[in-house]
Amino acid sequence: MSYYEQLRQIATRILVLTRLSGRLLCELACRRGLYLRANTVRQT
Repeated sequence: MSYYEQLRQIATRILVLTRLSGRLLCELACRRGLYLRANTVRQT
């Protein structure tokens, strides 16, 4: 494997990881937002 191929593999892995983590963060944020909204509705 050449140096260029190694770099390319690492780059693709990083892109995949960031996409996956981004999706997870979005889901968590959405759930947290809904949870907080439910709590504020109960309080008022």
